Amino acid sequence: MNNLIKQLVQLLIIAVVVLQANQLQAQIRVLPPDSGYIFTFINPSDDYRVKINGELQEETNRFALKRGTYHVSVWAPYHEVWDTTITLDSKRVRVAHALTPKKELVEYRQNLDDFSRYKGRAIVGGVGTVLFGAAAIFNYNRVGDLNYDLMKAENGLKFGFEGYNDEIVSDAENKHKNAQTLQYVIYGGMALSTGFAVYNYIKMKKLGLPKLNEDKAFLVEGFGVGVNQYNNPQFYTSIRF
Repeated sequence: MNNLIKQLVQLLIIAVVVLQANQLQAQIRVLPPDSGYIFTFINPSDDYRVKINGELQEETNRFALKRGTYHVSVWAPYHEVWDTTITLDSKRVRVAHALTPKKELVEYRQNLDDFSRYKGRAIVGGVGTVLFGAAAIFNYNRVGDLNYDLMKAENGLKFGFEGYNDEIVSDAENKHKNAQTLQYVIYGGMALSTGFAVYNYIKMKKLGLPKLNEDKAFLVEGFGVGVNQYNNPQFYTSIRF
């Protein structure tokens, strides 16, 4: 059943891809002989705008134009404007480019990485403190039990009770001493873990959650009605970026 569903999904995906390809080919075929498409592949790909010869284009990556040479500007929030000249001399021209992030975006990403790192370390240190604390409680009770065993062995030997000797007392002393040493080690680990957590928490709070101010480089200057390259009326938006 699962294999059948997977095969149906794969067939559906293939059908959609083929349909889109056929639609694109049909659109290309219906273009006038002296026209073609400019395809843009820009990083970041989700929020960029394109101007061709100074005119803002629709939010798409496919632009139908008459063959010729065009000045193209590409902008995305918090990125530098990229200007280039493209010659459309065939049915399709592909343009790929990665926009350069502005200084404030680079600093924001770095600060966000630092904030996340300090936060993660503070959490790790806090978890470590809790674990060391639990271990300290457990071992503290164990130290008490071993101290009781040591006192019982010492008193048994002192008063000559049967079954007690120097070897038993020595073994009890060693166990008690080892448990005490372990308790000090746990306390040390808890102190280090707590200090690590506090230090990174302070660094995190001092840095604060980074904020990225609105990029106001994209400025709409006006609207109007004009004609496109095919002499058909169209609305246009005048922008500056």
